[in-house]
Amino acid sequence: MAFIVGEAGEYSWPITFKVPPASGAKTQWETHSMTFRFKEMTQDRFNEIYEISQADAGQPNPSFDWSELCREVVVGWTPNGKVYLDTDGSPAEFSDVNLESLIGLHCMIASTIGGQWLDCVLQRQEGKAKNSGGRPFTG
Repeated sequence: MAFIVGEAGEYSWPITFKVPPASGAKTQWETHSMTFRFKEMTQDRFNEIYEISQADAGQPNPSFDWSELCREVVVGWTPNGKVYLDTDGSPAEFSDVNLESLIGLHCMIASTIGGQWLDCVLQRQEGKAKNSGGRPFTG
């Protein structure tokens, strides 16, 4: 596939997150998975996000705004009728409003999506470095 100057690509990646049960019962948390579409970004922007999101010794920065990261990188999802539903019970289509609603459901949803996105990019870069004879990925 050729790169087209001035166009940012997109890619899909499954995200798994845990949330408290909807009933509020004190039982095990529910595990959900959805496939999200993320926009590609420049290496410089990724490095900036990564640095801001980390505190000392590679630990997450507690003041980092994961919701803002989701707004920047999430550009879609595959509707899943078992995970995220509209009020009428149909699978929720992607929209800015539905993204806000999803990341607002529980404080851990945005950090999980954002954290797994960071891991995804790092894994993709490691794979590209391995496939390039061990040279780090720089673009």
